[in-house]
Amino acid sequence: MQLVDRTLKTLTILSKYSDGLNLSDLSNELQIPNSSTHRVLQSLKASGFVIQDEITKRYQLSYKIISISQNIRRNDTLIHHAYFEMKKLSQLLQKNVILCVLNEDKVMNLECVEYGNTSMFRVKKGYESPWYLTSAGRAIVSMMDHGSKEKMIESAHLEPITKKSIIDKVVLKSELTKVQTQGYCILDEELQENVQGIACPIYDYCNKVIGAVAFTTIKTSQPITSDNIQLLLNCSKAITDSLQ
Repeated sequence: MQLVDRTLKTLTILSKYSDGLNLSDLSNELQIPNSSTHRVLQSLKASGFVIQDEITKRYQLSYKIISISQNIRRNDTLIHHAYFEMKKLSQLLQKNVILCVLNEDKVMNLECVEYGNTSMFRVKKGYESPWYLTSAGRAIVSMMDHGSKEKMIESAHLEPITKKSIIDKVVLKSELTKVQTQGYCILDEELQENVQGIACPIYDYCNKVIGAVAFTTIKTSQPITSDNIQLLLNCSKAITDSLQ
C-alpha cells in the first residue's frame, strides 16, 4: 500500500512541474530517501508513465498519461451518446443492454441498462472478459484494421469453456470475417450453456470502431431472432450517428 501511495504522489507532483524534477528535488517533495524515490521512478519509467531527460536528468510525465485521460473522456462521451438508445432498446427487448469497450486484450462492460432481472449473465459494470470469449469483443476486433486484428488473434489464448467454444485460431479468424461481413456477432453457448450473446460495433467520427452494444439471452426460452438482430443494428447505428 505504501508503494502505491508513493507512486500516486509521484505522478501528482510531477504533473505540477512541466520542466520536470531531478531525483533530489522529487525526494524532498515526497519526503522520502533518494533510494526510495529512485525505485518508484524506475518502476514508472519501465511502465512508460515517466521519462528522464538524458541531459538534465530531470524526470517528467510521459504522454501515456494524456492517452489515459483521453480514453476516460472518450468513454464518458460514448456513455453519454449511447445511454438513451440503450434504454430504448432495453424496453423493446425487455432485456439488459450492455455497452462494451476494448481494454487491451479484454472487453469491459462500460455501462449497462438493466431491465427488471439484474442477475442476467455477466452484465455488471466494470466486468472484464477475454475479447475472444464475448460477442462484443469479436464484434470490435472484427472491425479493426488487418494488422491489429492479426495481432489480437495471435495473442489469444484459446481454451475450451464449453463444448462449443472456439479453440482453433483458424476457426476464430474465419468467424471474425463472418462477423465483419454481416455487421454483428452472435456467440452461441460458447461461454455458458444455454446462453446466447449478440453484439454490434459502434464507430466514432473517424469511422474507427470504439465499442459495441450487446445483450445476452437464454437460448431455450428466448432465442435471438431476426427482429432482435435488426433492433440491435438500429441501436448501434443510432449511437454511431450521434457520435459523427
